[in-house]
Amino acid sequence: MSALRSIRIIPSAGLDTARWDTCVWQDEQAKVYNYSNYLDAFAPEWQGLILGNYEACLPLPVYRRLNARWLQMPAFIQQFHLSVGEGIVSPAERLAITEAIRSHFKLIRYCCSENSLDINATRQRTNFVLPLHRSYEVLHEGFTKSGKKNIRKALDESLHITEGIPIASVVALYQAAYGSLNQLHDKSYASFDRLMQQHSSHFRCRTFGVYNAAGSLVFAALLIQDRHALYYVLGAPNEEGRKARATYFFINAIIKQHAGMPLKLDFEGSDLKNVADFYLSFGPQTEYYNLLQEQHYRFPVRSIISRLTGID
Repeated sequence: MSALRSIRIIPSAGLDTARWDTCVWQDEQAKVYNYSNYLDAFAPEWQGLILGNYEACLPLPVYRRLNARWLQMPAFIQQFHLSVGEGIVSPAERLAITEAIRSHFKLIRYCCSENSLDINATRQRTNFVLPLHRSYEVLHEGFTKSGKKNIRKALDESLHITEGIPIASVVALYQAAYGSLNQLHDKSYASFDRLMQQHSSHFRCRTFGVYNAAGSLVFAALLIQDRHALYYVLGAPNEEGRKARATYFFINAIIKQHAGMPLKLDFEGSDLKNVADFYLSFGPQTEYYNLLQEQHYRFPVRSIISRLTGID
């Protein structure tokens, strides 16, 4: 029986980020959220779990609460993945990684890909992904009847797309459309300014605006592109954009532009029925990932934390 490799949890400032990013890049299943530059933008206090000599790595966004470490998902990051750059991670090592995380944090609210940790998930969440390697004609055949109908109506609205609009315009439209639902602080949206300032060789940020015939912005979006996928990170219409079905127009245009390429369109969700139905109208595949929620406080603090967080 082979010996288990070492497991270390290190603050991001102490990591060899070049080796970290190489490990992420080598894993075909890893998503863009695992890269160090992306983490620096959305979770400045993150730590990294390292297996062996950077043979595998997992991001751990740390928050200090009640004089203890809590592991929680940052806003606008859907899930993390145990990236494996070399070889495989044995079941015993996966269990050891899971136990190392449990012993390091007092509270955990963490989303990860299905095979990242040895856990019984608190809940399974849904993501939709559309492989774009086929022709647009073949992809279009996979759209639902309702989806095709809405796209036809959108194409009659004299809309056009411009790439490279200011990130502030995207964020402002998103906040106006969904800010009251998400109830996020301004500092969460400020993460996008930090992201746009990152200079990564592994991903790029692409902003888009959809305009009507009068030249008014009716929809804005941010896509992140790495070598595997286009991630639909932000997208929002104003009221006129909703009426013109600008979101259908935009997604259809992105699919058409990238059809035939070795990429996936990652919709980043969703478990909300109305949002899921919209994504499903483009014929994507369904992926699942895990939500782990647990706390390691003792009575009587445990009951107080449970009331505050909803985690038993």
